[in-house]
Amino acid sequence: MKYELQTIPVLDAYQARPHCVLCYLERQSEERNTTFFLGNSIMAPEMRVRLNEHGFCPRHLYKLLDGEGKLGYSLALATHLDSVNKRVASQLAAVSRSRGRALARSAAEFCRRLADQERDCLMCERIRTNLLNFTYTVVRLYADEPEFKETLRQSTGFCFHHLQDLVPMAPEVLRGTQLDEWFTDLIALHERSTATVIDDLEAFTWQFDYQTELTTPEHARDAVPRAVAKLAGNR
Repeated sequence: MKYELQTIPVLDAYQARPHCVLCYLERQSEERNTTFFLGNSIMAPEMRVRLNEHGFCPRHLYKLLDGEGKLGYSLALATHLDSVNKRVASQLAAVSRSRGRALARSAAEFCRRLADQERDCLMCERIRTNLLNFTYTVVRLYADEPEFKETLRQSTGFCFHHLQDLVPMAPEVLRGTQLDEWFTDLIALHERSTATVIDDLEAFTWQFDYQTELTTPEHARDAVPRAVAKLAGNR
């Protein structure tokens, strides 16, 4: 894949100091794409063709339902639902004609295709492309901008979920001592940021212990959602 360098959104995200820069950028991308798909673009012929083929995952069907502007969405849903229904009806008919062991195989295949339909999502695809570009930009900035190294080191780290993108991206961009330095910084950052969340979780529990007079410090009051975000990323 050829990545695009997108420095301004990444640098702006670091200024916001979120729990994970990639989560922050992923949420922004989701909001932009929600606006995109609820606008006139969803009515473009090439977009209607792609929507009929792929559609949206359950999360983004509801995300779009909660957004502003329903005319284009309703028209697109009508043709997409008709397209999906024809495929499902054909597959269901094939199941009904099966017997014996073939029926179990046919039913399993039917369920697999329905599950694939739920995962096939135009918005997820666009967000995923954006996220890979942002991940590439983080590593590229580390390679090219000496001052960015300190920005990274002083940040709040990354969630466990987005380490899945950062770790394989590094050897695509960095070589030799730069790659070694990157992993040294990433490991130190991850250990420090995770330890902070663990300490804050412990401090949060003080308020429930009647045997101690310790009170939860202000910085630990949101420890539980931060711990969930650290483990699960943007959900």
